[in-house]
Amino acid sequence: MAQPDRKIALITGGSQGIGAATARVLVDKGFFVVINYSNNVQAAKKVIEDLGRENATSIMADASRVDEIENMVNTVVSMFGRIDALIANAAKLGLQDISETTEEGFDALFAINVKGPYFLAQVTF
Repeated sequence: MAQPDRKIALITGGSQGIGAATARVLVDKGFFVVINYSNNVQAAKKVIEDLGRENATSIMADASRVDEIENMVNTVVSMFGRIDALIANAAKLGLQDISETTEEGFDALFAINVKGPYFLAQVTF
């Protein structure tokens, strides 16, 4: 668990790619990181294993849903008393042609890429 003198960072989408790399940089800078993931528990476990349990933990939540964002932030604050750094990294890239875009697909992209970070900031601050 985090030491009281360490800063706490919450990284959405932190179980792979840029989020995992950001977690490594923050740990190197002395942070304790909370890795958020939506469904790939194995990837999250791997990042935690690589960083060490003394440096990181994980929390499952859908970063596109306000209720899950609220629960995630409340859990982190309950565990550590605060969040010092917030990295809204969870995102998806829509690679379909515009003529093939559905309303459902658009809504899913908008939710994770725009709505999620917006309400994450609102709930955290």
